[in-house]
Amino acid sequence: MRLVIVGASGRMGLAIARVAVETAQLQIVGAVDRAEATGYGRDIGELAGVAAQGVKIGSDLSAALAHADVMIDFSAPSATAGNLAAAAAAGVAVLVGTTGLDAQTQAAAAAASQRVPVIVAANTSLGVTLLIELVRAAAHALPDDFDIEIVEGHHRHKKDAPSGTALALGR
Repeated sequence: MRLVIVGASGRMGLAIARVAVETAQLQIVGAVDRAEATGYGRDIGELAGVAAQGVKIGSDLSAALAHADVMIDFSAPSATAGNLAAAAAAGVAVLVGTTGLDAQTQAAAAAASQRVPVIVAANTSLGVTLLIELVRAAAHALPDDFDIEIVEGHHRHKKDAPSGTALALGR
């Protein structure tokens, strides 16, 4: 599967790059980020601390999508709607891991899903997915007036609070 990583020089973008390099079925064909992002212009593999991939982090999403099967977006909420539209126009499937999406961006995801497969996931961890299902079952089993509180803690670099995971658990 040919992969474009959007938000490539961020924590999740680099983590995805490391996994992709170790996965025979994945090939990074594009890495996109803002021009002012750390690592812009560098090889995604080298920046991720693995072997060079021959793919430099750039800002031309349309060019990157031209050779892709799937786009993984861990960018910023303000960029996601445009990224979804670009992927849909290119016929490229999408996984959005960016959180803090507003109603307009959620509508853009719904529109894109009419053309290409789209997954919007607050958290892609198998454990958190199971936790969300367990919380859903517990919420149905408890009386409506039961008092539930979600408390979370993160590293000091966390950009969105509450996190997408906490919001998904609350829903």
